[in-house]
Amino acid sequence: MLSLEGSYNLTELEKRLEGQLPTKNLFYAIRIDGTFDRMTTRSVSAQSMPYPSLEEALENQTVSDLGPIAGTVVGFMSPDYFQGLCATGYHFHFRMAIGLAEATSSTRRLKIQPL
Repeated sequence: MLSLEGSYNLTELEKRLEGQLPTKNLFYAIRIDGTFDRMTTRSVSAQSMPYPSLEEALENQTVSDLGPIAGTVVGFMSPDYFQGLCATGYHFHFRMAIGLAEATSSTRRLKIQPL
C-alpha cells in the first residue's frame, strides 16, 4: 500500500499515479481510501429505450460537489494500445463511506494492482 499525500485535481492525480506504475502496458485496478477535502462527481439519470448515445446522455448529467467526505475511489487504467477495443486511460468511480471526476484529499491510502 502506498501513501498519497497532498491535494490533487484529477489531472494531477493521474500524473501522480503514472509515476507509481511499473509499466504503462498493463491494465491496473486502483483503489484510494480516505477522507477527501473535496470531491466533484457526475452521473447520468437512468435511461430507457430507445437508449441515447453516451454523448446525448451526458448532456443531462448531474454534477455534485461534496466534501469533506470519507469514501473510496476505485478505478482502472487501460493501456493506450487497447484504443478502439475499450476506453483507454483512467476511469474512476467514488463511493461514499456512508453508503468522477475530480478529487482533492488530505488523508488517503493508495493501492494499485496490475490485472
